[in-house]
Parts: sequence; structure tokens; C-alpha cells
Amino acid sequence: MCVNVDPDVDYQCIVGSLQYLVSCTRPGIANAVRTLGKVLNCFTEEHFVLAKRVLRYLQGTREFGLVWYKPETPALQLVVYADADLGNERDDRRSIAGYVLQLNGCTFAYKSKKQPIMTDDTCNTEFVAASECSNMIM
Repeated sequence: MCVNVDPDVDYQCIVGSLQYLVSCTRPGIANAVRTLGKVLNCFTEEHFVLAKRVLRYLQGTREFGLVWYKPETPALQLVVYADADLGNERDDRRSIAGYVLQLNGCTFAYKSKKQPIMTDDTCNTEFVAASECSNMIM
């Protein structure tokens, strides 16, 4: 059942502000914000409580963010992480895949989204995630 917990608080505005933070400096909350964004037009009190939890997390971790440091050596070090889960989405059983690209220890690109195809085991799911990541690198 859809409910507006407090007419003075705009759930859509909160989620939009969180999405802005994800795109600028806080990629670590991307999955939580993606989950909150799935119910923008029909949220429950539970979703509102989860949104407040993300806000409390941000308040407690104000010093976190993306920082670029001058490397000690002129060589560039590229580190890439890719991961996926198997059928996490309850509505269509598609997997969520993501990757993070770091240059000299600082994240410069990331993505987390539903995979476009359904896979039947964890190995295939991981290969799809690695493939999407390698496409980003190229």
C-alpha cells in the first residue's frame, strides 16, 4: 500500500538528492539508492525508513569521498573489479552486475545494473559482468 508518511517530506526529492551524491562523490551508496528509486511513485513506510538510514550513514561518513592523489611514480596503475549476483531481483530473477575501475587508487568509473540476459548459474553471471567491464575498458 502506498503511503506518504509525512506530507512535509518529499521521498522523491530525498532519492533524487541521494542519486546526485552517487553520481558525484559517493558511489558506495549506489545500490541502496537504486533500490530506493524502484518505488518512487509508490513507497511504503519501510522505504522511507531505509532512505533515512542512508541519510544517517552519510552523516556518519562525511569524511568519505573520492580523492585524487598525485602518484609517487609517473606510472599509472589501473585496477578493475567486477562482480555479480545470481538472480537477486525478485520480480524477474535477473542478476545485478557491476564493476569499479580505479586509476592510482581512485575510482573513476563504476556501474551497477541488471544484466540484460538471464543466466542459469553463478559462473555465467560472473562472465557477463566481466564482459561488460572489459567493454568499458576498451
